[in-house]
Amino acid sequence: MLNTMIWNVRGLNRRDHQAAVRDLVSEFRLHLIALLETRVMPSNVCRLHAGLLPRWRWFVDYSGPGNRIWIAWNDDFIDVDILNIGAQFIHCRVLMHDMHEPILLTVVYGANEVIARRELWQGLTELAMSVDLPWLVGGDFNAVLDMSEVSEPRETFGWLCMNLMTALPDWPYIPSYARRTIFMAQL
Repeated sequence: MLNTMIWNVRGLNRRDHQAAVRDLVSEFRLHLIALLETRVMPSNVCRLHAGLLPRWRWFVDYSGPGNRIWIAWNDDFIDVDILNIGAQFIHCRVLMHDMHEPILLTVVYGANEVIARRELWQGLTELAMSVDLPWLVGGDFNAVLDMSEVSEPRETFGWLCMNLMTALPDWPYIPSYARRTIFMAQL
């Protein structure tokens, strides 16, 4: 079984957040973590990696604005191949050494702006059309499926749900019973 965590850490420069990452990796015997919104300057990345999980492999995309997604994995247990890098996602193939069938993983950090998120829905829909393996999509979509997911619902939020709701029916690998629950887990 692949033990994975995706966390919007909202700043990895803080020592308590670094300690929390190490503790979670240890407690849950994680093989792969994705950290969102790290807010770490490029000049500090190597130092932080060396202190955080020194024996792990890291992929950090600084080509786009915001350096919003980091992926780290323990290569004693898994291999990760980065397949596609979008402005709001990283798509990869993950193979556990003791399994023969890889899975696909797409880590998402959606744009804050509704219009910019349309590019995310389009990119994910295109990925969905080419998926031929088990596929896990997770992260912070900055969107909700239902108004019950919003702590302080307002009328203006209703149309924010529609963009995500209209993208999902085109994804062939999401069972219909899961469409309302797939994005609800949050640390």
